[in-house]
Amino acid sequence: SIRVKLILSYVLMTIIPIGLFILFLHLLFHLFLNNIEEMKEFYQVDDRTVEAFFYEELAAITELKQVAISSPDELLDESIVSRYENLLGHRQIAIFVRKGDTLTNGQQADTSTFYSYFPAHQLSESDPYVNHQGQIGEDGQYWLYTGTDFRFPDGDDGSLFFTLDVEPVSDFLTNIIPLVITGFIVAFILTNGVITYVISKHLIQPLKRLHRSAGEIANGNLNEQTGIVRNDEIGDLAGAFEEMRLQLKQSVALQEKYDENRKELINNISHDLKTPITSIKGHIQGIIDGVARDQNKLDKYIQIIHTKAS
Repeated sequence: SIRVKLILSYVLMTIIPIGLFILFLHLLFHLFLNNIEEMKEFYQVDDRTVEAFFYEELAAITELKQVAISSPDELLDESIVSRYENLLGHRQIAIFVRKGDTLTNGQQADTSTFYSYFPAHQLSESDPYVNHQGQIGEDGQYWLYTGTDFRFPDGDDGSLFFTLDVEPVSDFLTNIIPLVITGFIVAFILTNGVITYVISKHLIQPLKRLHRSAGEIANGNLNEQTGIVRNDEIGDLAGAFEEMRLQLKQSVALQEKYDENRKELINNISHDLKTPITSIKGHIQGIIDGVARDQNKLDKYIQIIHTKAS
């Protein structure tokens, strides 16, 4: 029935998107695993545990932060900063030291790129230091950073920044995930569109054929069959419509038969009246013309006229 078909279409419109969503999650997971391999190569990560991976790096970062808090002048020694950066550089971690308006890097990297990105000094008068973190960058180049604000012995504002290049992660988030989501949305719309089209076509086409058949009947053509054979409500409607058409056709045929019989009856009556009237008219004309001169012939004509009139 149409109700079952509609329920089935609703079920399909629910199950298929869920299945597609699971499929795309599976695809996204595999893409993420492949991207993880690229990230491991980019950050030179081996198969050790996460704790082992971060132990040396976190220890170096923590140690250098303690230097910034306890002996900030040592950060002005590029050899010290370079030594720590050698420990962190293979992980795509860079170190920047800011004193007042001057930004330096242990490896003599281009500091102009980062100068405008780093936040302003946030240390208040009452605090010895303050830690903060966030994300900087634009146009596909992004870094995560962690910073420690402090003051140099001469009173200048100082900041120590660690930056982590997150280009692979950014590429994955900005390119692969939107692509997968777009594919899911397209597949979802396409699937529901196909199901809706099939169900609509299955319902609308026979209704159009019924409409065309009704128009033919309105124009007097009772020979146009609907040709719809289905085991649902539309099939029942088409069957009732076809039965109506046949009954109308029989009624019209019967009416035409009645009209033909009526014409034949009128023709027969006309013929049955025309024959004696013609005879009467002929004999009267004979009397008028003087054909019946003697009494016997005149009586004969009158008798014929009487008989025909009767």
